[in-house]
Amino acid sequence: MHKEACCNNIYGIQVARNAPKVTHLLFTDGSLFFARANQKEADSINFVLTKYQLAFGQLVSLKCLLAEMCQKMRKKLSVTR
Repeated sequence: MHKEACCNNIYGIQVARNAPKVTHLLFTDGSLFFARANQKEADSINFVLTKYQLAFGQLVSLKCLLAEMCQKMRKKLSVTR
């Protein structure tokens, strides 16, 4: 992620004008990525996740990740199907 941010492939977020950019947060049971909603940054995150899978032999299930995220958002927003 750091390399992608240094190459300006992922912008991240800043909490103040002179603050450092944050591109990701790592937790014991998951990760949170910050990027702009565009194809370039989505491809960069996908590239990093693919490298992670190859390096550590762990698969990242984007389908499960997105389904879980949508379910949590529905609960927070009290949206029913």
